[in-house]
Amino acid sequence: MANKGLKGKVGGKRGPAIKADFTALTRYITEKQLAQIIMKSVHAIQQDRARGVGVDYIVYGGKVLYDMHVVHKYMKDHTVKVQK
Repeated sequence: MANKGLKGKVGGKRGPAIKADFTALTRYITEKQLAQIIMKSVHAIQQDRARGVGVDYIVYGGKVLYDMHVVHKYMKDHTVKVQK
């Protein structure tokens, strides 16, 4: 059976199909995932955060999350340009 989207019931009637955008789910990453991306230890990232340096972050529900858009900007801002 092919997946044709999730069907929901609204007020006892069948509602419209719900289409999930899974790209939005990967926009926010954990400090462990950030550590893999920027090749630093989780402990070093935690120390940076405590010192107020490093990648800007979000605290939501007691969890620390990083926005991938901010991570990309941080990496771009810290790219060293070589002269040719």
